[in-house]
Amino acid sequence: MSITQDQFFRESYTFNYGDLGKAIKGLVNKYKEKKTSQKIDTIQDMQRFVEQYPELKTFQGNVSKHVGVMVEMNRRVKEEKLMAVSEVEQNLACDKSHGTAVQEVSYALCG
Repeated sequence: MSITQDQFFRESYTFNYGDLGKAIKGLVNKYKEKKTSQKIDTIQDMQRFVEQYPELKTFQGNVSKHVGVMVEMNRRVKEEKLMAVSEVEQNLACDKSHGTAVQEVSYALCG
């Protein structure tokens, strides 16, 4: 992926995890709309479909790539307990009392 070659990546590479999930869902919905909105009733419709087919295949590959990245990110977030770690970090940054911090960090790291 490259911000110079991938428009979706260029627009979303600074998103947080939740916003990226929403953006990818939007990308999937956009692909679904493009794919299902093809009506082929006439010869002109067939010609238009054939002309647009390479673009649709390229878009499908792009959607697949980004969904695959999100699936891997989701696996890593769960496997490494990153949501729990983030919660502990936020509590440490925001709370004045750090009395339970050692327990929270220990629980987040060891489960």
